[in-house]
Amino acid sequence: MRKRIESFGYAIKGFRLVLKSEPNMRIHVMAAILAIILSWLLSIEPYEWLMIVVCISIVIAAEIGNTVVEKYLDLYYPELNPNIGALKDMSAASVLVLAVASAIVGCIIFIPKILNLL
Repeated sequence: MRKRIESFGYAIKGFRLVLKSEPNMRIHVMAAILAIILSWLLSIEPYEWLMIVVCISIVIAAEIGNTVVEKYLDLYYPELNPNIGALKDMSAASVLVLAVASAIVGCIIFIPKILNLL
């Protein structure tokens, strides 16, 4: 049981490292906080909460994965290399795709509710 508890500590440490070192992660976390606050204020439906939580989770996880890829490549291939640059760009693109899709989901959920308030 102690090992399980320690593993959570390592995961939290990893999240803090990414949060501290990656400006894009801080942007994603701020967007997540905003989405959660807006969801609460607009009293969204349970299925909408599910979509918001899934979107937040996949974007955060993708950003962590992107950071791992970039740090690994920087560590083992420190010299400039167009192939390594392409790999890093593709990894970043995966985060962008998920972030844009999540923003679209947010618009689908929030815009009608905001317009109903006006």
